[in-house]
Amino acid sequence: MAEFIGKATGSGQRKMVPWWTEECKEAIKVRNRAFRKVKSSFSFADLVEYKKAQATVRRVIRKAKRERWGAFCNTIGRDTSITEVWGMIRRMGGIRREYSLPAIHFNKEIMATDREKAEALAKVFVGIHSGHNLSPEARVAREEMVRRHPKVLEKKVTVNETSDFPFSMFELKRALSGVRSTSPGKDEICYVMVDKLCPEAQGVLLQLFNMIWETGNIPLAWKHSVVVPVLKPGKEKSEATSYRPIALTSNLCKLMERMVTDRLTYIVEKRGLISPWQSGFRRGRMTMDPVLCLEDSIRKAQANKEQVNAVFFDIEKAYDMLWREGLLIKLEAMGISGRLYNFVMDFLLNRTIEVRVGQSYSDTYPVDNGVPQGSVCSPLLFSVMINDIFSDIDANIGKSLYADDGALWVRGRNSAYICQKLQAAVSLVENWGVKWGFRFSVEKTQVICFSKRRNVPPVHITLYGQPLKQVEVVRFLGVWMDCKLTFKDHIQRTVTKCKKAVNILRCLVGSDWGASMMSLKHVYIALIRSALDYASIAYRSAAKTHLQKFDVIQAQALRVCSGAFKTSSVPALQVEAGELPLSLRRQQLAMVYWTNLQGHKEDHPTKDILNQCWEHGKAKFESFGWVGNGQAEKLGLTKLAHSCVVPLPVIPPWLFTMPTVDLELVKIRNEAEEESDMKYLTNRHIRSKYYEGVQMFTDGSKDPETGKTAAAVFIPKVFT
Repeated sequence: MAEFIGKATGSGQRKMVPWWTEECKEAIKVRNRAFRKVKSSFSFADLVEYKKAQATVRRVIRKAKRERWGAFCNTIGRDTSITEVWGMIRRMGGIRREYSLPAIHFNKEIMATDREKAEALAKVFVGIHSGHNLSPEARVAREEMVRRHPKVLEKKVTVNETSDFPFSMFELKRALSGVRSTSPGKDEICYVMVDKLCPEAQGVLLQLFNMIWETGNIPLAWKHSVVVPVLKPGKEKSEATSYRPIALTSNLCKLMERMVTDRLTYIVEKRGLISPWQSGFRRGRMTMDPVLCLEDSIRKAQANKEQVNAVFFDIEKAYDMLWREGLLIKLEAMGISGRLYNFVMDFLLNRTIEVRVGQSYSDTYPVDNGVPQGSVCSPLLFSVMINDIFSDIDANIGKSLYADDGALWVRGRNSAYICQKLQAAVSLVENWGVKWGFRFSVEKTQVICFSKRRNVPPVHITLYGQPLKQVEVVRFLGVWMDCKLTFKDHIQRTVTKCKKAVNILRCLVGSDWGASMMSLKHVYIALIRSALDYASIAYRSAAKTHLQKFDVIQAQALRVCSGAFKTSSVPALQVEAGELPLSLRRQQLAMVYWTNLQGHKEDHPTKDILNQCWEHGKAKFESFGWVGNGQAEKLGLTKLAHSCVVPLPVIPPWLFTMPTVDLELVKIRNEAEEESDMKYLTNRHIRSKYYEGVQMFTDGSKDPETGKTAAAVFIPKVFT
């Protein structure tokens, strides 16, 4: 392949810092020469010359930094990613990513060479997936489950279902359109290579995919991962356990996984096989769904002078220790069979890894448990595995699930009773974990009591016979909730985070140089407004004194972006920048979320909080469940028809035919001399070639400055 597709060799030595110039290099040479001279002569005159050279170096470097930073700020535009801005800030400060690993301690020995480091890290990563991590009870439960399902590892007979149909070119094109540029596996095949293939070559690749689909035998090279170790934040570099594995697998395999995942997603969503309280890895669902459900329960409890006891679970090595046979058992119970089942089974079994450090590789090791890291279908398969974790829990107990983040809560006045009820639910979850090979972390699983009482009642909940830690503030899906639900901690942490972003804006501003106002606003939207927007639907019920802290942050940021004086009024700043006041912004986001909810099925858990209840008349909160319907009605949103958020076509998408694109109009446009000729030739071509079809005319546009988009569809037979 290297004969036809060359590799970049690099441009030689890289600059240590982006501001380095030849002038800096020459000034440092002169300074070093003067330093060597004064060391040998001990002359006062030479010392003076050295001091002058040293001052020249400082002046030249300061000038080079200023010019380089100014040049970079002038290039910042709407298309500049925030990652690029952060990267330049780090490089300007001399902070570079270290790709080499230091000596590593492993088994009381020091690994110095890259080969030794790779072997040590490979053993650590394989140990994470090892079956030795299971408790004796979990091993017995697995053996018992396998005895009940002896044919779980046997290939299923192909059934006459549409899910077993061969893949089409339409599916391949759709999968290619949804990929991002990622590092390839050991075969070094990138997505762009596949995308640039001619139609005939893509047809050959499609034949390969269909052959694998029919036989259910995936190439072993596709089930092999090259693992690159990356240091965990804040961990010791010399410890082998301080590194996180980043797996590089074949992009061809990921492409086929994407097509298989699309089919499996359609089946489980169409049949309603995923639990309604699961919000992770699902289209149209978000973290705010479980957050608002919990927030609404707490507000209703406060209105009725009750308390809410909640448990937030943490699963140890959730993805790494997933039981593969157990996943196949659940797929079979869902009615997944045929080629889809066979592909998933062969995809999970007999997987291997090797670790790469520098140019050295470790030996190849088998992986016992878990879904492949970085795989396209791993999130969906994990959702299937954890789908029934709360299936035996009482319907009166609140529950939520976002990927592997689960929570249970009970509301009531009798503290002892709700503790007993919550303990029974936790015991059921514990038994579920033993049955399916999951273990919950006693140290990270937390308990909290939401109550307005001055003295918060103690909550005694045990897991595996050990008491769980009761906390006063808990972090739930990125939202900090205190026991009185004032959102004070969440707002203060967000303010601290935004102040750092405001300092970045100040770095990008200059009187003679610097980014434009639109570029600065782009950075503001990405770093500050996004942080203020997150969970705004939930924390909007906080006290005004807390919410005003966000108004101060917005005013500071907009003043920097617009270059306004300190005495400029905040409303003027908002008009100049085209930004809404945060109170209106929160209402806008709440109404967008309300509209989104109307397009979901009735089993969506957040829809229940909008229903009328007697608590709404007993207390007044700015909570979404209290004011959502009223604000929507006031704005006229209740009179509108709402389309489905996640439309599932009656015909499976993989049965869609590849659309034919007629490029004849391009030739007609090039040949037409006048606009009237173009209209005549276009109408003649459409009438002669598509006279039997239904004509549909579409158009779309986007404003590059504001990012606003618009689209229109016109069907003559419908509108005439």
